[in-house]
Amino acid sequence: MNVCAKGGGGQRFAKFHNIDLNDKLQLHAAITNPDKLFEVMANEMKNLFGDQVYAPSIPGMTDVRAAEWYGNEIAEKYEICTHCKKGDTSWIERGNIASDIFIKGYAN
Repeated sequence: MNVCAKGGGGQRFAKFHNIDLNDKLQLHAAITNPDKLFEVMANEMKNLFGDQVYAPSIPGMTDVRAAEWYGNEIAEKYEICTHCKKGDTSWIERGNIASDIFIKGYAN
């Protein structure tokens, strides 16, 4: 997770858990704690996407493509990193990671 982007996900994560951005040890421990991460992400996903959900009726939208799309959107709208803009390297990478996670079954 990127913490340097002003207003990005890492900074919002720290604020949500009331962690000083300069306290790298506490921040790292929290970011790598799945319970803390999922608590923040559940809240963030509701804020970012609201009622927007994957619909199988969208032509060409498979489960794998939906996972990739959400990975792309999370990079662009949540992480807000330097290369998280649509089509940039981190945007593509996050989409690939999300679809790989879905394919391997870790999302269940």
